Amino acid sequence: MSGARVIVGGNARPALKAALESLKGDRAELMLRDIGEYLVTSTRERARRQVSPSGQRWQALSPAY
Repeated sequence: MSGARVIVGGNARPALKAALESLKGDRAELMLRDIGEYLVTSTRERARRQVSPSGQRWQALSPAY
């Protein structure tokens, strides 16, 4: 399985950092699990719709494929 990366920028970074720091133990793990589940769901939905993360349609497969 390939890795995944989430880049948080702009105004969201301080808010996310504060939220993570305010959570301890199981609560932080639950929040991170929710984020991970969202990423998996959104990735599967994009694959179903055959679009890139930016919303562009995938190119058709080559007939030779």
